[in-house]
Amino acid sequence: GEAPVLSEDARTKRVKDKEVRRESQPEWESVDFHEIGRVYTLKGEERFGSVRSNNSRILVTSQEDPTENGLYLSSASEWSRTSDASKPKDFTKYKIVKVRGKKERTERWWFYNLKDNPKLGSNTLSFEPLYVTPGYRPVSKIKDVIKNIKLEDIQEIVEEDTFTLLNGKNATALPISLPSGDPVAADNFVQGITNQIVITDPGVNYYNKNYQDSDFQITPNQSNLDESGGNIFPANENSFPSIFIPKYEGTPVPVVDPKTGEIVAILTNFNSFSQKTKNVSIIKDNSNIGIRSDDINYNITIGGIFVANIGNNYTSNTMIEVIDRDTNEVNGILRPVIVEGRIVDAEIINSGTGFQRIPEVSIIDTLGVGAKLYPIMNIVPRNPNTQSIKPIAESVNMIFCSAKNQRNLVRPGRR
Repeated sequence: GEAPVLSEDARTKRVKDKEVRRESQPEWESVDFHEIGRVYTLKGEERFGSVRSNNSRILVTSQEDPTENGLYLSSASEWSRTSDASKPKDFTKYKIVKVRGKKERTERWWFYNLKDNPKLGSNTLSFEPLYVTPGYRPVSKIKDVIKNIKLEDIQEIVEEDTFTLLNGKNATALPISLPSGDPVAADNFVQGITNQIVITDPGVNYYNKNYQDSDFQITPNQSNLDESGGNIFPANENSFPSIFIPKYEGTPVPVVDPKTGEIVAILTNFNSFSQKTKNVSIIKDNSNIGIRSDDINYNITIGGIFVANIGNNYTSNTMIEVIDRDTNEVNGILRPVIVEGRIVDAEIINSGTGFQRIPEVSIIDTLGVGAKLYPIMNIVPRNPNTQSIKPIAESVNMIFCSAKNQRNLVRPGRR
């Protein structure tokens, strides 16, 4: 038959199957209170609505003297800077802080936006909201919130700056551009614009049911009880992570396994990308925007395969097993496309069904080495007319339309 037309991605990307070194995004311990535009005397306990502070952590961002801004511990007398924000080395650009109890992300997440190691009491301290619109589009000034990325053992990689650290417990995602059978995604591929997000490590603990995770557990005390003694910070029914994609014009939707907190997919819209995206960050949060992988309204299947490393020495006897990590049974059939001993694609013969986590893709061959495949998961509505799934279905593409034999629907010069 006709030999497949290889994309530039398939011919040149070679990534050794080793972990990228991970370093944490700088973040302060969460604060109890913050009010936009409020000026403090920095002495005595303060009221926030019906609640009074009591040796509470308070984020101060609007002092008339900006050198007074920062993180404080309230007191009946003079306030003091919190122990984790009292020295110049505690301040690094893009370091983030969360305000407990805020429902809107525009008020919940803040970041320090000036130089590292400021002289406290002399230099201006300034904070900005990480999200600035109801659609949660991040502020344009942040070019790279995730810092200190180190790449190891990566050779001949086209987009060498796309392997990024994601905040949380070890999840990683890669913004890519793949040949596609969808007209918009195919046009993105021709122009070198991102058209898909692939999860290369699902991580763990990105989902919290009723604040069961200790990082979000709020213990009632004098600083968070209302006048009737009830907790003023009620738990969300679901707690999904926040997804931050620089220059992305929309709201990415995470799909998360509620049992393990693993990331299964990040749903985006082809039209919301305008350029090659360099990184994606997943911030552990208590957002209500997301899909549980066990939601009965959806069926999760394999939609495509990203070949991160083509390997070598593979033969016609090569087989690929798709193992459901919850049942430990084969769920789906892939057929490798091999050119000169290298796996350049994997044809989906059976996309599997009912996945709740990203499956294990195992390459079986006695001679071949080095190939690495990552599945791209499709989220298929069982009943598209169900009211509860319409808002999500309208905002993102839930099904990745892969290209057959790497043939992009739109060819260069034929758009």
